[in-house]
Amino acid sequence: SIFMAQEVYEKFMTQKSMQHHISIAAGFGFFSSFLSSFLVMVFKYEKYLDDFCEFEKTNHVMLKTWMKGNGKALKEIIDGYKFLPLFLLLAYIAFLVERWRSYMVTCHSIQGAINDIGILCGSMPSVPVNIETQKKMYTVYRYLHVIHILCLKSFSPGMKNLNITDYVLRLRLLTYNEAMLAGLMGNKARDGMFTLLL
Repeated sequence: SIFMAQEVYEKFMTQKSMQHHISIAAGFGFFSSFLSSFLVMVFKYEKYLDDFCEFEKTNHVMLKTWMKGNGKALKEIIDGYKFLPLFLLLAYIAFLVERWRSYMVTCHSIQGAINDIGILCGSMPSVPVNIETQKKMYTVYRYLHVIHILCLKSFSPGMKNLNITDYVLRLRLLTYNEAMLAGLMGNKARDGMFTLLL
């Protein structure tokens, strides 16, 4: 388990996005350390003025007093409006949950429709299946996979920038001419693939 934890830690720490966040967190940590040390020195200096320099105290704006006064006003504002961020947070969580549910329902609907077509096409040929029928069934299989990929690409954030032409050629789901034809269809590629399927 120690080696597994070490491997997870190494993979976690070698990601560029995580290194960026860690560097930002370290920067904020150093800045807060500097700021706290600076404020301690200022407060010590103001305490010295308060104890030993009566004249300087009257002509000097006390940072500690100013911060306490503004902090009290800020605390009252936060206490008065703390319900607002809670309300926004709950609304945002409800929005995310509803969006995820609609995403899952859409995925299951698409998957079910594609499975239905595949089951219908697979159950229609009589046994034994000849070569010509096998070729047609394989074409249906390829087109259904491409349609599935195009459906997911239309609403999946991880597939928004996917180059469909190169992707389906790499998976050998379409021939070169079919892939070029699908690429020319643009955002109507899914409808075009359904047309080719029919």
